Amino acid sequence: GYALRRENGEPYLLVGSDTDITEHKRHENLLRESEERLRLGLDAGDTGTWDWDILHNRLSWSERVFEFHGIRPEEFSGTVEDFVRVVHPDDVGWVQQEIQRCSEETALYQAEFRVVHQNGDVRWLTTTGKVFYDEDGRPRRMLGATTDITERRHAEEERARLLERERVARAQA
Repeated sequence: GYALRRENGEPYLLVGSDTDITEHKRHENLLRESEERLRLGLDAGDTGTWDWDILHNRLSWSERVFEFHGIRPEEFSGTVEDFVRVVHPDDVGWVQQEIQRCSEETALYQAEFRVVHQNGDVRWLTTTGKVFYDEDGRPRRMLGATTDITERRHAEEERARLLERERVARAQA
């Protein structure tokens, strides 16, 4: 509101309006609660999210995805090429092929691959993504989620070694 004033500056009329923002605040609170549930769910599942603007080649990662890839946000230019740099050399080719395939075939992007951290550690990640297309059918955006499955992969490898030892022992017996 504002005040209408006389020539001497004395207010003689106040003009204003009120707007009921109750509904707006309720929607803000619902959105905040929804975002909190999503964040808690991702944290509970030890999962990070990513968003690739295909048209502009801009890749955004959540904090957790940066941790999984072993790089800090300031070390990442936000391009797919930067992502590919940390993928294990033996996995780069097929990861790139999978990205290409799912954008051309409107398929879900699903991959398990290794990344190499700057300190040399190798981690296994699983990621799932979905491509979204414009009205002309061109891929414009891919959203997804990533989880570190290194411990699971190590357990699977150990199980396979134990089974092989058991098989050899049975064959020798």
